[in-house]
Amino acid sequence: MKFRRIGDEGAASASGKRPPIRRHDHRQAVYFRNRRLLARLKAGFALAEERLSGFDRVEFIQRDGAFYRFFRVSGLTDSAGAASGILESTGVGLAPGVTLGPAGEGYLRLCCARPPELLDEAFDRLAPILGG
Repeated sequence: MKFRRIGDEGAASASGKRPPIRRHDHRQAVYFRNRRLLARLKAGFALAEERLSGFDRVEFIQRDGAFYRFFRVSGLTDSAGAASGILESTGVGLAPGVTLGPAGEGYLRLCCARPPELLDEAFDRLAPILGG
């Protein structure tokens, strides 16, 4: 009985069972999955930066290394209430900045680890609220 490497077409033994995952195969799979995730995060982060820059009431710090975009909305004094209201009116989930402490009040957080088409749709829905 001969096993083929995982990822080969029809990788199964004569008995129909899959071969055990070798340590090397697992590391390689994790490596490629992480590369795809990192590429999606970079694309989402760039898209969020581009779209947030177009809103009149929004300011943010340009940072790397996170998968959330943390942004301030002028005139916002209750980030928890705003996040709840935005979710109800637009269906877009944002995290209130106040959950990170009092200094986060007035800020909202958006996860950039979503596919670009979903982020674009979210920003289209947020435009009337964020002043774009």
